[in-house]
Amino acid sequence: MTNTVVCSSLLAALGLSLAACFLTGCEVQSADARIWITPSSAVLEKGESQTFTAYGGFDYRWSLQDPSLGILSTDHGETTTYTCLYEHLGSNNLAASEIQTLTVNSFISGSGSGGSVSNAVPAEPVAATATIYPRNY
Repeated sequence: MTNTVVCSSLLAALGLSLAACFLTGCEVQSADARIWITPSSAVLEKGESQTFTAYGGFDYRWSLQDPSLGILSTDHGETTTYTCLYEHLGSNNLAASEIQTLTVNSFISGSGSGGSVSNAVPAEPVAATATIYPRNY
């Protein structure tokens, strides 16, 4: 009889906890309200590099607006290094096509069946950007 009472009490407490969590919301680990990149901009000449770091998210994916202007050391992780491949020639006025945008997306990785990662859900907000300008001469 004692085992039945203890077991029933534990089940009732678990049920109340789950009901309270369902009604009021459970606190779970989530991305901050925003993600950001430091530095937020850079001025580089051909051959120069700059390391960028993302904050506020979980799993990061980096991308470039125009890969012909530069390359990244990695496209995933908290940091990446951008190397400028472009040389600005001519006047001090830059065309929009000469300005590189570096974007980082933050994802919360989920696990599918068998414990393997099979999906990624974007964190909110999903992206932050940094601007890279070619050095004017």
